Amino acid sequence: EQTRANRGSKEASQRERRSRIEGRGRDDSPSKLDLLFYVEEARTARRGRRVRKGAAGSLLRMTELFGGAVLCSGIPSSWRDVSQIRQCPDHQEVFQGCVEETGGVLLVFEVLQHQSEVEDESAGAFFLSDLADSNRAEESSVVSGRVIKSLDDAVDVKDALPSLRIPDGSSGVACISRGRQKVAQGKDGRNEARWIDIHMCVLRLRCVETDFVISLSVPLGDESSAALDSHEIFSEILRGFKIIDWNLF
Repeated sequence: EQTRANRGSKEASQRERRSRIEGRGRDDSPSKLDLLFYVEEARTARRGRRVRKGAAGSLLRMTELFGGAVLCSGIPSSWRDVSQIRQCPDHQEVFQGCVEETGGVLLVFEVLQHQSEVEDESAGAFFLSDLADSNRAEESSVVSGRVIKSLDDAVDVKDALPSLRIPDGSSGVACISRGRQKVAQGKDGRNEARWIDIHMCVLRLRCVETDFVISLSVPLGDESSAALDSHEIFSEILRGFKIIDWNLF
């Protein structure tokens, strides 16, 4: 059986503004729910400079990821960079949106080794299951999913990923899915379990042997309003996502 450590390894070189990505897999990472509900003292200055207004009325900032190799203009300006709060794995960029010191939504960008044995139609369920294992979820399910079969076709990607451009002669696939997981909150999962809404996009970039995973985790309170807001926020994140330097991979 394949392990998460095997699935998560990824390295890339860094020159000038390039980042070094030492993908260590989820077994070497802190639990995403630990990141969500366990906060330490902030230690560095906040990133992100340019701000615009999103469709939902929230202010969105242009944010550099992985040393500027990736840009995203869809992250709400009020969300904090978790690397300012605690150490994050080198293959991840993590942001937290919350009102209090604990709780709130969690946005994660991950550079992972491409899983060639996983079919595109199954990739959404595969990575949602992987996240459920990482979160030690008591229950999990896939709510919906769709596959954009060609990232070099402007017609297919104009609504979901209009800013993403791939190198000439290359191909890629986007798997966009939604799931739910019942996860114990708090550090080490000692509090009562609650449902988490998960939005996920897996960019299958075979040309650089990479699965780039974007996930948004939203603890559910008022289920109907939370689901609507999280869908709009995730859509803004995908619309503002672009890869600037493919040498990242």
